[in-house]
Amino acid sequence: MKKRKLCIIVFFLFFFCGCKIKVDVIVDTKHNMEEIAYISMPIEYIEGYFSSLDEARRHYNEILSDQGKMGEKYSFSLSYKKDVAYGTIKKKRKLESGTVEGIETMLFKEVKQEKDSFSLIFSENISNYFSSDLEIDVDEDALLKEIELNIQFHNVVENNNSDSYDPRTNTYTWIITKDNLMRDIEFTITNEKRYDIIMAYLFKKYIDYILLGVLLIVIVIFGILIVRKSKRENAI
Repeated sequence: MKKRKLCIIVFFLFFFCGCKIKVDVIVDTKHNMEEIAYISMPIEYIEGYFSSLDEARRHYNEILSDQGKMGEKYSFSLSYKKDVAYGTIKKKRKLESGTVEGIETMLFKEVKQEKDSFSLIFSENISNYFSSDLEIDVDEDALLKEIELNIQFHNVVENNNSDSYDPRTNTYTWIITKDNLMRDIEFTITNEKRYDIIMAYLFKKYIDYILLGVLLIVIVIFGILIVRKSKRENAI
């Protein structure tokens, strides 16, 4: 177990190397969460450990799959452009009180809930990403410098401790560094819905189906017009 846990820490150090990680979260009206973590790193870090991107992708997909709990699923993708490799981790889960399980224990250890107020408690493991006090050889330049956590809510939020807020997208942002690891992520979700955010989310989520539906309607209308025109010409 200890060896497995160390492997997960190395995984995060490897992918969080050299700058920051950006995590985008959407919390809908039923407190369901969609999370996407974006990581970028010099491709030399990939080439130093693996013979190809496919090998790295398979390796870390296995780690994420093994760490999933209670049927929770993780999706990991890896690509590159020029000298930079890009990794993306996607996750869906319920925002609810209790101990955090699976790969997420490397960021948070617990979710506390009191009515509609939530606190996300950081895991002690997170300090490892900002520190070289591990029994592994980690380049100081490869350590994490910053985590940017963006949470967009479909409801109005109050009593939060975020660092910034975008009212246009109803997104709250927390910047986590090695100097503020002791604080929790706190917010209270009200029952008031932001219908503009919900509609924009649904449109973006189902845009492909919407376009396909519009295309089918256009084809049907065009076909009807052709049939009608053909009938008129034959009648003459």
